[in-house]
Amino acid sequence: MSPRTRRQTLRHAAGHGYQPYFTKNDAAKAKEKSKQAATAKRAAPDPSATENVRTLVDPQRDLGMPSRLAYTKIEKGYISHLHPRKQEKALLTQVMFDKIWDVLHDPATSRVGTPQFRWWVRKMFVLSNERQALSLNKEDADGDDMPVVLHENRPIALKEQIYDILCYCHRLSNHGGRDKTTALIREHYSWIPKELISQFVKACPTCMYKKTGNVELAL
Repeated sequence: MSPRTRRQTLRHAAGHGYQPYFTKNDAAKAKEKSKQAATAKRAAPDPSATENVRTLVDPQRDLGMPSRLAYTKIEKGYISHLHPRKQEKALLTQVMFDKIWDVLHDPATSRVGTPQFRWWVRKMFVLSNERQALSLNKEDADGDDMPVVLHENRPIALKEQIYDILCYCHRLSNHGGRDKTTALIREHYSWIPKELISQFVKACPTCMYKKTGNVELAL
């Protein structure tokens, strides 16, 4: 493997390998949940027969998370309200991450971007083999020698990963609201704006149902 190919492989792994919010157990649970949902749908009673009990509130009812489409709208709205100069770096895309990684991997000779961009990268980020995970099993730990980009000693979250991270951490907080979700995210990740977390939690149908007891309003 040529040095260039190896560098590209490491860079890709640094951006995609750190995903402790999704494990093999999660995949199995998702498959089982899908089967249960299909069974429940077949056994569901006639809606007209339950019309009179819709007002009964089950505070433990889980209506899930905001859809990816709903989150995309939230994200676009958040970006559009920022000053144009702040929009490019508000959320770090894979393309931006690749540039950051190249600068950090070879800081002495890198000519990526402008001198100002390279200065910003060296000021804000470091490349390290140390990582902090929400829940790593032994298989996950075996890959800890892969480099990861850190900001304030925490892995940065790419724009493409934020929705999954928000869902995972909000569920892990037991739909505990903005502050609990934010605290959990910031314990393990950086570069996820608090305002974005707040808007995600506000759009959560489960949290909305807990507050209002109205299924139609929550959905």
